[in-house]
Amino acid sequence: MELERSERQLDVEAVADELSSRDHVKVAGQADADGVTSSALLCMALESNDVSYTFTAVDEPDRCLSVDADVFCDVGASYLDRLDGSVVLDHHEGTGEGSTGVSAVDSTAGSTSEIAYEVAQELDVDRPDVAAVGAAGDSSIPDWLAEAAVDQSLARISSELKLYLDEPAEALAHSIEPYTRLSGEYAAAREFVDSVDGEPASDDDRLATAVTLLAAEEGRVDAVEELTGALELRRYGGRSASTVAATVEACARTGKTGLAFAVLYSGEFDRAERVRRAYESGVASAVENSEMEHRGGFVLVRTSCQHTSAVADVYSRWIDDGVDDVVVVDEEGGSASIQSEDVDCASVAEEAAEAVDGEGGGHRDRAGASFAADGTDEFVESLEERWT
Repeated sequence: MELERSERQLDVEAVADELSSRDHVKVAGQADADGVTSSALLCMALESNDVSYTFTAVDEPDRCLSVDADVFCDVGASYLDRLDGSVVLDHHEGTGEGSTGVSAVDSTAGSTSEIAYEVAQELDVDRPDVAAVGAAGDSSIPDWLAEAAVDQSLARISSELKLYLDEPAEALAHSIEPYTRLSGEYAAAREFVDSVDGEPASDDDRLATAVTLLAAEEGRVDAVEELTGALELRRYGGRSASTVAATVEACARTGKTGLAFAVLYSGEFDRAERVRRAYESGVASAVENSEMEHRGGFVLVRTSCQHTSAVADVYSRWIDDGVDDVVVVDEEGGSASIQSEDVDCASVAEEAAEAVDGEGGGHRDRAGASFAADGTDEFVESLEERWT
């Protein structure tokens, strides 16, 4: 399938030429689903072109400045003038031309994996199914990418509800997507699965209907709609792209990027799904024990969980029909995640963090910040002043 190329085409070609000309490439990527997946796509392409590689995960955006890498994926756009000629692939807003030489930074792309996919294509590796994992992890899968995967018989579109664990009660008890009244409650989930309106709920259609109705009790309409219509990936055992993305995300966020690469390269899910269960159980517990308060323009969620972006996703999609403007702070670790459709999150995160000697940035609709743990209240006050 012929893909429409954006104005970054020449940059993509230049990046491919630059990387394939080397004997060894040091790859660094953001420690999340999109960052790891875009990095893995590049590594697959490098390997196919007989170029060796190493990979380093970057858990905080500003830490890219201390990482020795030839190419940064999904991180580095805010530091183009400070990366000493490294290549940057990113869909975050850049801060100028900088001195990175050849780079492909396009803030109109939904994910960095989409850009990495184009680079991989230039190197004769065509894996739209892998790119779909990164896209699902960061935003949504664009139609052209889904069509490419289906056209190559790497995927199919399914209207069925897919639970990532074979045992439905365990899947619902661990789930944060959807997050329901059964999340973190195995006994209640077991009772729910065993009996829906007095009848066994083991039939797939009945269970799918019951879970969808359960999710609809509090979830945003668009979030509930996303539970079906999945892009199922053949090389990953028929799992949906969002399921694979969530597993990669859990491994990346908990420092197990080797497992994340194993999932993407060879579909090794056993250990990775155990990591995901533990990760999502922790997030569900953090949501259950969080404290919510209304501030000027946004809902503030206080937690002791370092995975603030995952907690923010739960609040924005599954709490009280979805919270439109939410700020989640980890009071012990000194970090925050911000989501809003109306406020420029990247700008307010950067400005509020700088006011407390921290770092912030991200996308217009979602961003993050890090600061000294004892500066949480000052950060929140600074954020509130800038929330317009």
